[in-house]
Amino acid sequence: MKKAILTLLLFISICMGQTLEDAFAKIAPKNKIQAASYALVYQYNNEPSPSFSCDKDTNTAETLICFGRWKYNMFLDNFYTSYYHNIMQGIPNDKKSKVKKIAKEMINKRNKEVEQRDKEITRKNKEKYAYEEWVEKRSALNLTWQEEIGSIISKHYEESIMQLTHFVLRHQANLFAKIFHKHTEEYKIILQNKEADYYLILGALYFNNLIDKTGKLIIKENSQ
Repeated sequence: MKKAILTLLLFISICMGQTLEDAFAKIAPKNKIQAASYALVYQYNNEPSPSFSCDKDTNTAETLICFGRWKYNMFLDNFYTSYYHNIMQGIPNDKKSKVKKIAKEMINKRNKEVEQRDKEITRKNKEKYAYEEWVEKRSALNLTWQEEIGSIISKHYEESIMQLTHFVLRHQANLFAKIFHKHTEEYKIILQNKEADYYLILGALYFNNLIDKTGKLIIKENSQ
């Protein structure tokens, strides 16, 4: 019995992976999506701003989004925020409080985990290195810090995007079709799959002209 269950779970896992891969393949060849991802995230001549003012960043997460070495989370923040606002504009008033709760919980959890991990990293580095050695390794340690904290930030955005997607598909699927008016069915699969690579998702959206060069959604008024 246990063997049968494990076999079934393995089969489901394989099918889910194929479904996700197939969904991307229907949008565009992988090399074209990767090229679009690179063109979006690594555009150096026109660096975007996130959804909030970097002059007023209030915590470690926002500071890293604004001034970190890797700009991926800046695009993710813009996509997330525009997705949230489009959902808020399109759903009935009695559902708005639930969407606000999803976004508020994401920000609170993101900030809490970032601050906690930041303190842990700082403490461990102080315990591990004498001051002179810390100064010598400061640049490398900072890059490692940015990567780890950046991954935490990404995780919270990505999980919350999936929550928003579940919500809008459950309560107003036509709104999802209006927002993602190209390859709607493929994006239903992609944005509900926790294994999906958001670097590729942003590239696919950019390739489809569903987001602009800042990561914000482009909504056509006449889209169905």
